[in-house]
Amino acid sequence: MRMDSSPDDSPIIARAAAGDRSAFDLLVARYAGSMLSEARGRLRHDPDAAHDAVQNALVAAWRGLPLLRDPTRLRAWLGVLVRHECGRVRPIPGPLDSELRAPEPPEGLDLHVLTESEREAVLLCLADGWSVAEAATFLGVPRTTVESRLRNARLRLREAPMTPSEPLPPFSDLALPYDEFRWPVPPVVPEPFGEFRRGWLLSHLPGASVERVESVDVERTDVHLRLDGARTIARLTYSVRRGGSEDEAALLPILRAAGLPVPRLLAPPVIDPAAPERGALLAVEAPVGVGLDEWASSPNRTARELDKATEILLGVRDLVAGATDAVSRAAPRLERATLREEAARTRNLGGPWLADPGFVDALARLEETVPTVPLVLSNGGPPPWTVRVDANGDFLQIAGFAWARFEDPHYGITKMWTYEAVPWRQTGIVERYALRHGLTRRDLGPRLAVRALVTLQREVPYAEREGDYGRALLGWLRRGLEWAGIGPR
Repeated sequence: MRMDSSPDDSPIIARAAAGDRSAFDLLVARYAGSMLSEARGRLRHDPDAAHDAVQNALVAAWRGLPLLRDPTRLRAWLGVLVRHECGRVRPIPGPLDSELRAPEPPEGLDLHVLTESEREAVLLCLADGWSVAEAATFLGVPRTTVESRLRNARLRLREAPMTPSEPLPPFSDLALPYDEFRWPVPPVVPEPFGEFRRGWLLSHLPGASVERVESVDVERTDVHLRLDGARTIARLTYSVRRGGSEDEAALLPILRAAGLPVPRLLAPPVIDPAAPERGALLAVEAPVGVGLDEWASSPNRTARELDKATEILLGVRDLVAGATDAVSRAAPRLERATLREEAARTRNLGGPWLADPGFVDALARLEETVPTVPLVLSNGGPPPWTVRVDANGDFLQIAGFAWARFEDPHYGITKMWTYEAVPWRQTGIVERYALRHGLTRRDLGPRLAVRALVTLQREVPYAEREGDYGRALLGWLRRGLEWAGIGPR
């Protein structure tokens, strides 16, 4: 297949990149046939999946055209997009995929011993799982050049010392003092809807009558009411985060006024005398539909359905960020945290991880180098469970702002790699986000590294650092530092 586009395409590509849909349609007419042939060759036992792969690749192309620096590489770039979409449908290479695939990179290697071109080849082929042919197409070099760079990299890495953390004396199994962030779970759970709670709720809902009460879990109780002739469900809920109920109560009216589909606040925060150690109790309308995480994790979801869910999640992130100005004016006391402040907070919290030299060194380097940019409103990613959809997966509502704050605009999305892995990592959600916002690996690197450090400290007991989750987070930390161009001192 001819790898370069016709020079005659350049004006059309420029128009399409500027948002001209008719120009993009011309490109689709010109290249969709070869893209479909490529997809059918890789997914020959599933023609429907081949069509889906091409459609998804065209969607990615429409969004990514403004980032295409060399218009003559359009055909090659479209081929890479198709192959990656095929890989999402059939992620494990089978007998139909005869291209050479590089082995997984060994743990603990210092990639800073490599040249820039060698490191680029290693990250594409070893870290991201691209074939040598795909990397060559993407880099615009012969396949033999990529193979040569990989061989040279292996020789350098073989001679370089392994760099695991030094053995440390045993520490407490606690990852950090959780009471810095979270309310403790009480030894005795109070009655879900006792006299105090009933009086508090009904005092804020004149004329309401209680029909039944349903305990959801230790933190949530649903009270079914009749109010103004209609049935309403009030959800009485605690936030595990200290101050979370107060923040959510302040935010919900602001967000509703800004046009965001969020639950209505029914009663302001209050301390239940039966459980003062739990912090403030809040009453909001019970969320509608089901959580997007539950819907997307259901068995037998198709690639098209997961693609839809991914786009919803990205759209919600942008919707919440779009309310930044409104919330800044109305709730100026909401927490703010730059990447540098997030790293400094991790240091100040202390705990066993702060005795690990590698952990401390990474923190210090990030505090020196992370970018400072205008902050945006975020509710933590967003977490998929806060996004509510109907049975068909159509967006309904955003429910859950107890962890909301102003933060670096590209920090929350890295959580989809380190925390909310399934099925979002498989849908390429972070890659799509990066394409949509014009981000490079160097942009994502410091955000990913800070996220990995924070999650290690708060979620992984130091004694379990060699467990599956600990090793995965340490891997993300190394990758983030590499992408950011941050090496050890």
